[in-house]
Amino acid sequence: MGIISVCSMLCLVAAAPAVDVQVKLLRGDEIRGQLVAASAEKITIATATGEQTLPAPEVLAVDFPGSKPEQESARVWIELLDNSQLAAASLATLSGKATIELLGGDTLSDIPSRSIRAVRFHDPHGSELNPAWNEILAGSRSGDVLVLRKTATREVEENGQTKSLTTLTLDELEGTVLQITPESVKFDFDGDKVDVKREKLEGVIFFQPVKRELPAANLRMQDVGGSQWRLKSIEINDTQLTAVTPVGVNLTLPLARVQRLDFSAGNVAMLAQLPMELSESSGALIPKGLSAAASEWFGPLAGKRPGPQSTSPDRVTTSIALTGKSLATYRTPESFRWFRAGLILASKQGNGADVDVVILGDGKELARHQLTASGERKPLMIEVDITGINRVSLQAIPLSAQGLGALVDFQDARFTK
Repeated sequence: MGIISVCSMLCLVAAAPAVDVQVKLLRGDEIRGQLVAASAEKITIATATGEQTLPAPEVLAVDFPGSKPEQESARVWIELLDNSQLAAASLATLSGKATIELLGGDTLSDIPSRSIRAVRFHDPHGSELNPAWNEILAGSRSGDVLVLRKTATREVEENGQTKSLTTLTLDELEGTVLQITPESVKFDFDGDKVDVKREKLEGVIFFQPVKRELPAANLRMQDVGGSQWRLKSIEINDTQLTAVTPVGVNLTLPLARVQRLDFSAGNVAMLAQLPMELSESSGALIPKGLSAAASEWFGPLAGKRPGPQSTSPDRVTTSIALTGKSLATYRTPESFRWFRAGLILASKQGNGADVDVVILGDGKELARHQLTASGERKPLMIEVDITGINRVSLQAIPLSAQGLGALVDFQDARFTK
């Protein structure tokens, strides 16, 4: 019996191959290993030195490098009330319940239709109709809305010749969605029941008669099909993920379909996405008549850089840029304890002047770092304890007149717990 039990255990282990993951921590480190278990509270991985259990507030993200992108194309795009964005194979609704077939064949059944904010039947990525769609989505309504695609043709003069220009626009019709099938949407408009082919529709917006207060998402998950899920809870064991979204949708997926778990929700606040409460620029140095674009060199910027970008766009959008003699102040989110960033001079090595970078907490100096013009252009990773601090200020102080135009990047500037 003992031998049989041991063999059974070995077979179970063999049936659940380890899943390789890369865990990125809030402090900037990265750990590679095999995923043992995960929840919204903690993550356990097996590494070469043994198992490690990491509290979720210390984790930025978990990547699954072995996951392969989905080859099947989405045919319907669904937004849940909790802001989960689903790229799905199909959607059907009847009697207030929805069935969603995800890419890869997994199915979500018996979802209340009112858990869905909106559905689009055409790929929204890069669509010229997005501004019009967003305007309709943000509008007030007293019923469900059919959003129809309409073509309009007008005559235009071009190089002395008259040409016909055809444009695509959106129109809306308010009523009640009775049923969504793979081919059409059955709709009640003032008592008249109509059956509209889906190819004539941009989408459907469901009426929400009562504003619902949903619990916060503890993490986000991206699957290989491109869906972006907001999750309230999650459990991972062996090769399967089970989760619940804030709006109450239950999800079960094979781990092979998970691309990334993002724990930054509630744990990270990127400064580039926060309002700058106070900014001070070297305004006295701005020559008269200087263009607005050129004037950007004299003040703090969030999520952009003045002039040609010399770093990747992805890096720039999460950065704060300060020129010499400028300062930016941010209110610290409640319960956040650390300010973290990578400091680097944007100029080429050997150019410009040395700059002191000062981190202030409620007006008092917390940390000071010097960036030298001759130094290697490699980010200096800083971590500053801001426990009990209400406002954090970032300041660039040039150490010579040559440094007045020096540009300091605070890469991935963020508050963390």
